[in-house]
Amino acid sequence: NKLSEECNQVLRVAAVMGREFDFALLAALNRELSDDALLDLVEEATTTGAIREASGPNERYEFTHALIQQTLAEELTAGRRVRLHIRIIDALETLYADRLDEHVAELAHHCADAETIVSQDKLIHYSLLAGEDALSSYAFEEAIAYFQRGLDAQGSESEDRQRADLLFGIGRAQAVTLVDDDLQVAVNTLTNAFDTYVELGDSDRAVAVAEYPIPSAPQLRGVARLIERALALVADDSHAAGRLLSRQGLWIWIEQSDHDTAARVLEQALAIAHREADRQLEMWSLVNLATVQLMQASPERSFESARLAVGLAEELGDLHALAQAHQFQAYSRFAEGDFEAADKHAGEALAAAERLGSQHRVVTAIHLRARIAAILGDWNRARLLSDRGLVLAPTESSLLSTRVLVEYQCGGISGAERFIKKLANAELSWRRGTGISIAIVAHLSGRQDLLDVIDSVAAGEQITSSSARLQHLARVVLGLIALARQDQQAATEHYMALMSNTLVHKGQEISAEHLKALLARAAGDADSVESHFERARKDCRRSAARPELAWICAEYAETLFTLGDTVDLPKIEELVNEGATIARDLGMKPLIGRFADLEEQLAGHRDKPAYPDGLTSREVEVLRLLAAGRTNQQIADELVIAINTVTTHVANILGKTGSANRTGAAAYATQKGLVEA
Repeated sequence: NKLSEECNQVLRVAAVMGREFDFALLAALNRELSDDALLDLVEEATTTGAIREASGPNERYEFTHALIQQTLAEELTAGRRVRLHIRIIDALETLYADRLDEHVAELAHHCADAETIVSQDKLIHYSLLAGEDALSSYAFEEAIAYFQRGLDAQGSESEDRQRADLLFGIGRAQAVTLVDDDLQVAVNTLTNAFDTYVELGDSDRAVAVAEYPIPSAPQLRGVARLIERALALVADDSHAAGRLLSRQGLWIWIEQSDHDTAARVLEQALAIAHREADRQLEMWSLVNLATVQLMQASPERSFESARLAVGLAEELGDLHALAQAHQFQAYSRFAEGDFEAADKHAGEALAAAERLGSQHRVVTAIHLRARIAAILGDWNRARLLSDRGLVLAPTESSLLSTRVLVEYQCGGISGAERFIKKLANAELSWRRGTGISIAIVAHLSGRQDLLDVIDSVAAGEQITSSSARLQHLARVVLGLIALARQDQQAATEHYMALMSNTLVHKGQEISAEHLKALLARAAGDADSVESHFERARKDCRRSAARPELAWICAEYAETLFTLGDTVDLPKIEELVNEGATIARDLGMKPLIGRFADLEEQLAGHRDKPAYPDGLTSREVEVLRLLAAGRTNQQIADELVIAINTVTTHVANILGKTGSANRTGAAAYATQKGLVEA
């Protein structure tokens, strides 16, 4: 109301230009005014606070509040606004004819707002240019919006070059922004672009589509076939063939698990890269070779390939390759049990992924860091990291499974239930650690129903994989399932298989030697159990995996009570002291209760029992709850112990008290004054 009508009229034009506007363009749209007259009106608007000077060239101004801009723009009719957008497009094209690339985002915006009357060709042209500009500055969500706007303007029937370019743009942006199974959408979009280029006879662009790096997610399908089709368009052993072979080696491995062929193809790509002095091709060949080497359980070779790739990526400024190479440096150190180094490299991978804006790689790096924190017993950090990752990918099964393990370690099944329910509704992949975490919790808690969320069929199929790493992961999952189900035959089978496999990763939620000790015990191989437990303790001490070390101490001590005719009390006491200290320091509630049982057993071997008929204090706790009518599961939840442990206690109670059933045991408890009448 404080502005003159002439000033308001100028500001309405500026409002349609955008929140920010420059004087030169405003002058071009108000030719009836001299520069001095227009400056007077601009100063009037500045004095009243409607607009202010903005930073940048060309005498730029901005509205002080978006509501002011919106109100002024809405004072114009829709028809006038549309025609004003057309005038702005014409003015931009005239004023900046020699540097339109600096204004493609503005032009695309005004074309979209003038869609009803602007030419379709112009709308598509500027949408395509703006999308490419957004891609180059890592603004991937904006890029998708620009490309999709151009595609929508074209309609679904068109198969021209612009359509192919728009699809290629969308596919490239999707490959960076999508995560998990949604990445298949990016593969499908890129395949559509490839098909359109082929139909148009544009082999060069078709090959460029096949060369584009898609994150190496194990569930994706169709990429290897796409690259194979592209190879048919280029000469054998050519430079272009080298770029495709660099991609093909990785995807042969991912989709076909054919390590030998994948490695041979990647070595061929590296040879072409060296011959052509192509540093970028060498970089991507090394990144992909690091992936294959890690999967074939060669972490040191994988780390070296990734290290060389990091140097090249930094030299070339390639954030895609940098994020991926750092990621495989982290995985390689993780596989060797060097969790401190793994976390350092995962942090570098996360920083590169954040600069790139790749949600998939951000989530992947966050998960590895959360997993490391959980293995080291840093529960708060593991929770913070997993929460951060779950904001980006709420149904990411690997993040959820890590969180289940963390919550169980701290509070038992009741603490983990919320995440177990989420896992039950998520798309699970045992290959990404989901199966291992859930199987560990099932084994520790005695909850066999948790095994239902593991795809044991997929794990069984991977036992025959050509990948040493996938074979090992499958054995770990199936071995833990056998332990949870107390299946001696299966435990023996998986124990023998793990004993014959020398290429195993040390980095895992349960170490290979720890699992071997448990399987040997279940299989009845008493002679080997202690040596496995001792090696497992040594490995966990070296890697600072304190939570697993505490569990090893408990399970080792329990085992020693059952081995031989004599009980090695000093050894058991050493294990109980070490493990109980860790459990209390880390607040591992289920394990604290387990060590209380072990301390009772130790006391029982040294002193006379404090309760009648040799009952331990833990057995009396169970008896009191049994007498109160609790089920085994309710007793397990209340005492934070595994249901299998409760079953053992109940059997011991019936035997020691001479009771035939739970009712008799309850009567015994009342008779002996162990519960209130």
